[in-house]
Amino acid sequence: MTEVRHRKIEVLLDAPLIPRLADFAEAAGISGYTILPTLAGVGRQGAWSEDLVAGADTKVLFWTVTTEEKAMQFQLAVEPFLTSYKMVWVETHATVLRPQRF
Repeated sequence: MTEVRHRKIEVLLDAPLIPRLADFAEAAGISGYTILPTLAGVGRQGAWSEDLVAGADTKVLFWTVTTEEKAMQFQLAVEPFLTSYKMVWVETHATVLRPQRF
C-alpha cells in the first residue's frame, strides 16, 4: 500500500456551531468527518461539563483527515472564528494507507 501524508484536524467547539463548521469543511472540499461527543474538561477558563438540559454549552469534537490543500482552505475559513467562538484547533500530520479515500 502507498503511504501518503495528510493532515488530521480536531476542532473542539460548541455543538450548535456544527452546521457552520460543516459548511466550511464542505466548501474546502472535505467530504468526510466525524463528530464525537465530549463529557467534560478543564481549560484556561476552568472546568466545564456537558449541559444536558439546555445543550447550549455542549461541546463536541469535529475530527477529519484530509489533504494538505483542503486542510489549508478549511483553516483559512475557520481561523477568524476560533477566538470569538472559543474553538480549539489541533492539527497533526497523519500517514494514511488508503489515500484515495481522502
